[in-house]
Amino acid sequence: MSNGQNERREMTGAEMVVQALKDNGVKHVFGYPGG
Repeated sequence: MSNGQNERREMTGAEMVVQALKDNGVKHVFGYPGG
């Protein structure tokens, strides 16, 4: 029986990068397009 709290789902590569940044306390990301 699943209560939804331990449910796993597939993540895109972009979601993994964002989650890794959040997990490491990153607050701001700077960049410029075409760079």
